[in-house]
Amino acid sequence: MANPQKEQGYTPIANELVEQMAKFNLSSYEWRTLFALWRKTWGWGKTSDRISITQFQKITGLDRRHQFRAIKSLIRRNIVAYSGNGKVKLYRFQKDYTLWKNVAYSGTSAYSGNRALPIQATLSLPIQAPTKEKNTIQKKETQNFSDDVRGRFIPKDEPGSVPDKPEYTPEDEELVQKSLKDLKKQLGMESKKKEKPKGFNNECTEIVRI
Repeated sequence: MANPQKEQGYTPIANELVEQMAKFNLSSYEWRTLFALWRKTWGWGKTSDRISITQFQKITGLDRRHQFRAIKSLIRRNIVAYSGNGKVKLYRFQKDYTLWKNVAYSGTSAYSGNRALPIQATLSLPIQAPTKEKNTIQKKETQNFSDDVRGRFIPKDEPGSVPDKPEYTPEDEELVQKSLKDLKKQLGMESKKKEKPKGFNNECTEIVRI
């Protein structure tokens, strides 16, 4: 059972800083890095300290990649300052909170590393009619379309409409006989005087009329 005691060591933080930090939006990785920095500096009575990435990781438990991102984010927001160009830099906490750069994150945003991920909006699907009603509507629309087409192109009892049985006039009969005669000549039936097949005239007449 854990039983931490102040007498075993503590990190002093000014109440004014605590109140200002409560107004800031930080990721969980950034908070863990800040606590590690306070522990390595104020926890030892120092204002700054040379801290390696590995030392940060031992306290925060973060992956090396995430640890780098968290430190860079705090530096970019002027919450943490550093000096030096080597692998082990001198880090310190920026107590002048007027220089901090706050980033407003939405309370409904998911957070990964040091980037806020936008919440994807879910598009509501349109309500569809029941299948039976839908089929009835489609059938009615098809029927209306068919009636409309018939009304346009095949009007009933109007001039220009095609009758069911066309009238057969004497002029048409003459034209049929003439065409039949020409057909016989082409087939050479008159010159050869051959016996005509039974029903030949009727069949030719029907062909010409069609």
